[in-house]
Amino acid sequence: MPRTAIVLCLCLMAALATGCAFVSKEVKLKKVPSAQPESDKLQGIPFKVVVKDEREGDHKSVGATGWSFRSLITTDDVSKWVSRHLAKELENAGGEESEDAVNQIVCLVKACDASWGFWSNIKTNLAIDVAVEHNGEKVPLGELQAEQSTFSFIDSSSRFENALAEILGKWLKSHSPAIIGALAKLSKEPGVEPEEPAKPTRPTTKPEERTIPKPAKPPMLLNTGPPNHQQFRNPNIEIFGEAMYAIGGLVRITLNNKEVASTKIKIAQKRFSIPAKLRLGKNDIKIILTPKSGKPITKDLSVSFLPPPLRDRRALILGVEKFTHLTASTGAAKAAADVHEILGAGTEPKDKSKIILLESKVSLSQFLAKLREVFTAAEKSETVIIFYSGAVLPTLGDMALAVRETDSGKLRTAVLLSDIAMNADRYFSGKTVLLIVQGEAGKALPKLPDLAGLGSAMSILTFAPSKGNSSAVPAALAGKADAGADGYVTLSELRKYLDGKGTAAFSGKLEAGFCIARLYLKK
Repeated sequence: MPRTAIVLCLCLMAALATGCAFVSKEVKLKKVPSAQPESDKLQGIPFKVVVKDEREGDHKSVGATGWSFRSLITTDDVSKWVSRHLAKELENAGGEESEDAVNQIVCLVKACDASWGFWSNIKTNLAIDVAVEHNGEKVPLGELQAEQSTFSFIDSSSRFENALAEILGKWLKSHSPAIIGALAKLSKEPGVEPEEPAKPTRPTTKPEERTIPKPAKPPMLLNTGPPNHQQFRNPNIEIFGEAMYAIGGLVRITLNNKEVASTKIKIAQKRFSIPAKLRLGKNDIKIILTPKSGKPITKDLSVSFLPPPLRDRRALILGVEKFTHLTASTGAAKAAADVHEILGAGTEPKDKSKIILLESKVSLSQFLAKLREVFTAAEKSETVIIFYSGAVLPTLGDMALAVRETDSGKLRTAVLLSDIAMNADRYFSGKTVLLIVQGEAGKALPKLPDLAGLGSAMSILTFAPSKGNSSAVPAALAGKADAGADGYVTLSELRKYLDGKGTAAFSGKLEAGFCIARLYLKK
């Protein structure tokens, strides 16, 4: 029994000394806190960090585990890991990272290792050969190294990740000051002219006389854009410019009186470009340069956004408000007139004649004749939109749209959905037909009929407005439903908006992203 206990103890000690086998082979290279406090040591000197991995063997390997004797690997890039953190240190010291910089910090990674030791510790080693270059002039700093040994009871992945992060932090804390000093000494601040050598002067008996220093160049705000009064078809733009001789200053950009960005000036010639999104119509832009001393410089710009007009569509619009045999449908005629104005304004000028508004007193035969005319004229690439606002009557397996002479007891005096589908099948050779039906405020609409037998080109959107929302469709098409703020109202956007103003239902195969209307500016 004692012998068994001794063997078990020895096995346990061996396991603790060499680590356990239950460890993942893969680790992540963690983010490391900055070692350098913010300062102005580099005074805006532009720089570029170039890191190459020159370790022998597999560059994914960053050490070895304990009992399992397996390689510790990472899918992260060691070079990018080092480069990102070193650049952050130089930025904290007042430098400005730039791909075009003539000042380069060239780093060759010679070792990056975290391995399990015999006495339950993780030994880490990071060695990087560093040189600072400026226009061909090179200052080698040699192989800069950091080592550490950390006790760890188990060799888990997180312990290795922490050990690697700690060794990079130690390396940055130890060697960043030397790199910053070499960069500052080797480089000259861009944009500042060197002083002219002093000319020999005769001795003077007036000690108060001295050389007057050359005055500093005044801050300037140049090459700003976009061009003033430009009209854009896309709402996403870039606001740009160039700040000169304003180190320590600040550039602020506002769009329609709201600040969208600000950037601190660290170099004598700072180019900036900020993404922004325009609203429909006129947009006011202000670019404000506030130098470290002196008055702010402001550039005012005005641009506008109007998306391209929609093409390949026709529309037939009818709003019936007064009937011979039915009660009035308040607001139907105005809703139709507004929809006509919106759809017409969103098309090419040459296509405005394709957007047709019928008179409110149109008869059944006149409506069907005009419907056949529109379907016949439609080309293969075109979509026909039919908008109806008025009284909608229930009928078995169908839907009846009332015209002036419609009698609720004689449904053949109304426009049936099957009539529209039949005419579409017979005369229409275009892409699709979208029927938008708005009923009377406060009244439910009949259930949508099955469109399977009405032709694949047919889609229908019905809307039963709640009281006070009889103008919801034109309001939606005029911009209220433009959730994407791209200047267009799509089928899905219209349906979602109308659902909040009453009850909307859809049936058909028309894509949700189909653009029904383009926003426009009222004169």
